[in-house]
Amino acid sequence: MIVHTIESVLRSGFDEIVVIIGCHANEMRKTLVNYPVNIIRNEDWEKGQSTSLRLGVQAVTGSSERACLMLGDQPFLKTETLFALLAESDAHPDEIIVPFYNGKRGNPIIVPSSRYTQLLELTKGDQGGKQLLTAVGYRKLSVKDIGILKDIDTVEELKQYE
Repeated sequence: MIVHTIESVLRSGFDEIVVIIGCHANEMRKTLVNYPVNIIRNEDWEKGQSTSLRLGVQAVTGSSERACLMLGDQPFLKTETLFALLAESDAHPDEIIVPFYNGKRGNPIIVPSSRYTQLLELTKGDQGGKQLLTAVGYRKLSVKDIGILKDIDTVEELKQYE
């Protein structure tokens, strides 16, 4: 699943890809060894999603104008959606960009570097960037990609979509 996600990201033109690994870190590292990604191990992965998000943001702080916060388990996310998110961010560089499908908020989101400090301050526990979205608002981007809503957490969930 992570390979499919990484390949989609590589096709979309991001300058740098940081992958945070935790559970099954050794297997993940072996799987990603041939990809041009920066792999960071999260020793605290059991404390929740925020620990991975924090490591990722800290890894790009100072080197990027924006970060795309993605889940590694979104195999149905279209590369075209990533292009659209980047284009929207280019047009509105100071805004957080959030994709919507049929009125429902999804992932990934684009966060400008001007919001990194707030993101790190607001992110706790098993939460991603939701607190930041609530605190500062965001720009909606309507997409024709139900993949923004589907993350796969179990083998059973994946089988539902085969």
